[in-house]
Amino acid sequence: MLTEVFAGASRYIVLLVQYAAVGFLGSYLLVRLLGRLKVFQPYRLQGPKTHFEKGDVPTGGGLVFIVGIAIFWAIEWFMWHSANLFGSPWDDHAFKSITIICAGVIVCGLIGFIDDLMKFTYKASIGLPARYKFLLQLLVGAIASNLLTPESSQLALPLCGKSWELQLPFAIIIGALVFAGVVNGVNFSDGLDGLASGSIIITLIGVNLLAILFYMSHLTGITIAATGLVLGFFMLNLKPARIFMGDTGSYALGALIALLCISAGLHVYVLLIGIVYVVEVLSVMLQVTSFKLTGRRIFRMSPIHHHFEELGWREESIVVYFWLVQAIGCTMAVLMAF
Repeated sequence: MLTEVFAGASRYIVLLVQYAAVGFLGSYLLVRLLGRLKVFQPYRLQGPKTHFEKGDVPTGGGLVFIVGIAIFWAIEWFMWHSANLFGSPWDDHAFKSITIICAGVIVCGLIGFIDDLMKFTYKASIGLPARYKFLLQLLVGAIASNLLTPESSQLALPLCGKSWELQLPFAIIIGALVFAGVVNGVNFSDGLDGLASGSIIITLIGVNLLAILFYMSHLTGITIAATGLVLGFFMLNLKPARIFMGDTGSYALGALIALLCISAGLHVYVLLIGIVYVVEVLSVMLQVTSFKLTGRRIFRMSPIHHHFEELGWREESIVVYFWLVQAIGCTMAVLMAF
């Protein structure tokens, strides 16, 4: 029994190292390629003035996540096909879930890529109109939630060890809202060197532990592979960042976290394992609502990490504190699942 545990752990360690190498080498190549093409991050004039010093850092590094997830799915398909010469892969529940998750990540990443491409082409800080991006996010989330049934209709409830079954229409609506919320939360958090990538690594660890506790071990492989990809990118994204993920990366990784949670019935747990993303989204919503209704701003700048910058906090301090908050949220979520 102990030998099997060590063998399983060794396989996952190897998987983590392999995809960390893919993430690092892919990001390094993108640094050189995107730098030569002068694909730099355009900053909004209303943003923090210190960010204009980062104008020569290439963006679009999220392409490595799209390619990495596509490679993971291709290997999974090959392994499934080798073991199942007869039958449909759609009849294999685990493979079906992995396929839907990978497809959602790639589609959402491509939406972000189009957004990045428009920003680069028009040299503007805004690409696709926000309303179109939000509608596309809702659409992808709704389709994925429908395809991921019955798990997507089971809401695991913290502390009581039970789940609440939703009727399909409500499961699709809630899944779409969770999907759009997480994608935008990750996107908003991608504003400081290492903030988004570091918090995503912490979140993926939390999701993996919860998936194991809820007997969703088929999600372990993709979660660990994704952790490796982000870890490799993270090495080049720490301050001073040599590459940014752009909307390509934040959309792809936001979709990954959202779909992992939806496929494991962790809709409620998102509030804890993605606590940084919840706070970021709420800060933007409160800021916009307050300004439209009263003409006054609650924060000096939103998302909220920029508020702390405007207060004079060092970038490194903000990032570390946000990582700590994310780690506390994930720890609480795991403890509440027992």
